[in-house]
Amino acid sequence: TGVVDVKIMLIDDNRTTVYETGNTLKAVKDSVNVSINIPVKYKGYFKLSIKVKDLVSKKETELNKYIKLK
Repeated sequence: TGVVDVKIMLIDDNRTTVYETGNTLKAVKDSVNVSINIPVKYKGYFKLSIKVKDLVSKKETELNKYIKLK
């Protein structure tokens, strides 16, 4: 359990962040499920970046995945 800061970014081919959101969440288990609603105006290939930082232990992790939005 703990408190985590979650930051989600959508990055286009020009390496420009076109969408960004974040929130601080209380984790009651060793994992946290997060869902996002991306506006329909974004279409094509993007890099999805999700960064999570445990505010108690200061540990950080990051996931980067290339996705296609239709």
